Amino acid sequence: MRKKTVSSAAWTAACLAILFVHGASAPAGTPPESKARVSLVGGLPVMVVDRSTQRAQGWLHVQNSGEGEVPLLITVGHFVSQVTGRPLATEAAFFLGADTPGSPFVESRIPEGGTVRVRLEVSNLWEAGESAAELSINGTIHTLKAAHYDVPFRVGLHSSSPDQPLIELHRDQKGLLVLRNEDAMTYTVAWWLAIPSEPSTLAGETALTPRSLQPLVIDPPAVWFGGRLESLFKDVERPALLSLSWKPPMGSRDWPDGPATTLPVRLRLSSWSDGARGLWSGAILLGVLLLGGICSLLLGMWIPNKLARIELAGRLGDLAQKTRAISRKTDSALRVGVRVERLRLWETLRDLGMLAPDAAERLKLFERDIGVLSTRIELVALLDEVSQRLETLRAKTSGAPPTPLWKAGRFLDEATRLLKLARPTETDFQAAQVAARSAASLLDRLEEVDPHFAETLAARIHSLRVEYDAGSGDIGLRPKCGELREKLTDLFVILKDKTYESPAEISPSRYHWIDMSVEKLYVLRHYILRFEDTRADPARHDRVGQCEARLVELLRLQSPYTLDLARRLKEQIEQDVLTSDVLQQLDAGNVGIKTEPLTARPNEPVRLWLEFADPRFRHCAALSEFRCLWEFQGSVGQEQGWEIVHYFRNEREARFHVHFTTSDGKPIGGTGAGSSGLQKSMPLLLQHRKRSWERWVVEGGRLALALLIAILALVGGAREQLMKLDILPGLVAVFLLGFGADTVKNLFARRS
Repeated sequence: MRKKTVSSAAWTAACLAILFVHGASAPAGTPPESKARVSLVGGLPVMVVDRSTQRAQGWLHVQNSGEGEVPLLITVGHFVSQVTGRPLATEAAFFLGADTPGSPFVESRIPEGGTVRVRLEVSNLWEAGESAAELSINGTIHTLKAAHYDVPFRVGLHSSSPDQPLIELHRDQKGLLVLRNEDAMTYTVAWWLAIPSEPSTLAGETALTPRSLQPLVIDPPAVWFGGRLESLFKDVERPALLSLSWKPPMGSRDWPDGPATTLPVRLRLSSWSDGARGLWSGAILLGVLLLGGICSLLLGMWIPNKLARIELAGRLGDLAQKTRAISRKTDSALRVGVRVERLRLWETLRDLGMLAPDAAERLKLFERDIGVLSTRIELVALLDEVSQRLETLRAKTSGAPPTPLWKAGRFLDEATRLLKLARPTETDFQAAQVAARSAASLLDRLEEVDPHFAETLAARIHSLRVEYDAGSGDIGLRPKCGELREKLTDLFVILKDKTYESPAEISPSRYHWIDMSVEKLYVLRHYILRFEDTRADPARHDRVGQCEARLVELLRLQSPYTLDLARRLKEQIEQDVLTSDVLQQLDAGNVGIKTEPLTARPNEPVRLWLEFADPRFRHCAALSEFRCLWEFQGSVGQEQGWEIVHYFRNEREARFHVHFTTSDGKPIGGTGAGSSGLQKSMPLLLQHRKRSWERWVVEGGRLALALLIAILALVGGAREQLMKLDILPGLVAVFLLGFGADTVKNLFARRS
């Protein structure tokens, strides 16, 4: 009970203290608030927005009509657009009197009977139309409105041609209008679209958000399109008007109508779909053009072109026989190149339309291309012949000095390079022919007296004698030279007789022996130097020494072919990639088949090659110790080489197998890819033909003639005539101008 008594007393004391403080805070003589009344004189103003500043201002006249002085508190909230319903980021400032700084609220006192003039300024009223905010005066809520009707209204039609806007409409289909708003405010736009001479009008309204495009789907009335026959060959274009006006929101009737604009536009009206129009207009054109065109084109183009094609096809057949006679000793790129070119010409000639506008010109181009191909085949056949002669001479042990053979090989390589160009010119053909004939001339003069060659051999013998001198020569003083001198006694015979240092003593019958000896001594010198120079690297030294037995064996033989093998062995030593290394890579499967392109088409050249994972093996000399054989299915046969060019006629031929042998044809032992080989299937993009051109001509010639004649007529101006005239006069003009007597004369004149 005592606790409750204390608590009640404390609560009572607190209430008295509050009343005391409240009474002390009120000014002396202030009457009770129940007698004070604040009112607005003249009501709330409507704040009109200035377009340039997006600001509005208004005056509030607040009067104290009660008794005694009264406090005044005025605040305003954010304005909300009546169009979009979204709040605007406005800023408000109140001004009491002319010189006071602005404040976000008003807090003052009004004496009895007094009036306070307050100026309200609001910024960032950017939205069009009306916006409203809550204005609080001493707790009483009023609705304050701002009106923004002085707007730029930069609204128009979005079109690819702004100067002459075009709207495309199709019968029985919805159309599309795209309106553009370039202003940073929202408009409610009322629009209508009308053709001046038509009673039907399209109208509607839409909201355009700031800086946006608004698509409108419209349903054009059928009376706008007129008759279907009128637009069969061309679209009808009609002028129209598009009106755009700003529609103020509801409740804004006291304000004048918003800005408006009327745009002249063009309506392109189509009564046909693209497919239907093409079908019916094409059928009518074909019917008209057939009346006057079949006989003139048949006599003036088809028969002459057909005879010319038969003649060209016969020449291509003769070239096919010549290409088959080229042996596989010739570079595969050359063999395949001429065969693929012949097939390309044949297929293009077969598919050439005899009624094509440029058929006569294209047949002349074919005749020129066949002439170029014939020249190319003759040069390839010449290369093939000289290459076979060179291959035969390389196997001889007499009468075939290696240096002239090497020069002949370089001439053949240059001729091959020129003929492998994608588009060889006449100059390239002449240079290739000169190179091939130079190689043949060298082979013809092997046994003739050549003073310059004799002087060269004599100078080389003297130089080698100095180097190999056992007492003072740089090579002769080396221990390895002494060992090899005993193993190759026949080779060093030429250095014992100084007679051969005189060119007069070197006769053509000795060219082969002397030239072979000199070249072999150069190869041997390289080996001795590498053997001595690699002593600091035991592993490399042993690898060089492993080549000695094979090198001695090759240097004991007398044919240019074995000399080439010795030179390749020298390159293996220089590259430090031996035959055994290549064999290890093959057995390990570190080699794969590469193709270019990845996917081929029938009768197109394809580059095929084997590529090692280790770049050191991709172009090493040791590859010459192996044969890479490409086996193709069907009757294609076999190709040889680490890189070849081939073509495929069908999917079966595109499956092939690659296996390896030694240079003398012996299979490679082991269990890896070196012995089993590699297999691959080349993706082939087949182009199926439903029937040949000749069969199409026999079975469907009349229809094909009609279609091609119609195309020629359209290209020659038939459709232009229809675009210029009405339908019936236009069709008559097409018949008379396109396929009259003058057309037949012009066709024959062009052929002659």
